[in-house]
Amino acid sequence: YTTQSWIADWVLLAKRYRDNPAVVGFDLRNEPHSHGPGEEILSLGYLHEGATWGPFEGQDNPASDWRLAAEQAGNAILAVNPRLLIVVEGTQIYPYRNPQPGAMCLGQVPPTGSYCADLYWWGGNLAGVKSYPVRLNVPHQLVYSVHEYGPQMHSQRWITPTMGEYDWQQEMYRHWGYLLDATGPSAAPVWVGEFGTTTTSDLGVHNLRGNSQGRWFSALVHYLQRYPSVGWSYWAVNGTTSGGPGRAYGRQDGFGVLTRDWSHLSLPILLRALRTIE
Repeated sequence: YTTQSWIADWVLLAKRYRDNPAVVGFDLRNEPHSHGPGEEILSLGYLHEGATWGPFEGQDNPASDWRLAAEQAGNAILAVNPRLLIVVEGTQIYPYRNPQPGAMCLGQVPPTGSYCADLYWWGGNLAGVKSYPVRLNVPHQLVYSVHEYGPQMHSQRWITPTMGEYDWQQEMYRHWGYLLDATGPSAAPVWVGEFGTTTTSDLGVHNLRGNSQGRWFSALVHYLQRYPSVGWSYWAVNGTTSGGPGRAYGRQDGFGVLTRDWSHLSLPILLRALRTIE
């Protein structure tokens, strides 16, 4: 499935919905990510193992550079309908140079001057925007988007048992929150396009244990309260898997706002928390 075929499909949709005022934007790709296992991906060949963002060590691979693909598709769409919002998610991994001798990369000391892999959620890493922003031909139509989740979704190696609210929010800031203070070419609205939490108990919404799902969720809610300009959408209203093992992807998520019969709230405390960031 080539890049040009993908762009042609988006252009087809832009033409189809050009006169429909209910269609306000296109989210170009769900959760771009890499194929390699974290740090090892840099030695395996970062430019050839999934979604990248900008050049690496002076070289770029147009076939993997998600930023370039988003620019091409976005400009083709805007040529048809310049009023559409172009929503661009982040990647999973972004390389950064080891800042000083002895610095750690996920618990290991890399060779001086080498790179570390900055790991985050699929689609949630916008660290590359600082150096390589997306540039569209029509100004003010770009929206950056991230998917933000807690440890119940997946056991990430950067999550530690002692994390407090500040630690969680620092991870958010490093990967996408810094854009809220950006000026110049990097400046654009940020939309948290997905986030959700477990509905099996109130602990999914509020928990003081550092590396818990509830601790992460409280940290995100408070972060969004602090920045009311950030758009967001909760994943998901769908009650099919609420309150138990999620059938989607075989995970134990059950993030639905509604009960399995779609008739009641799965967890009232969840809706109360979401209403504080309306």
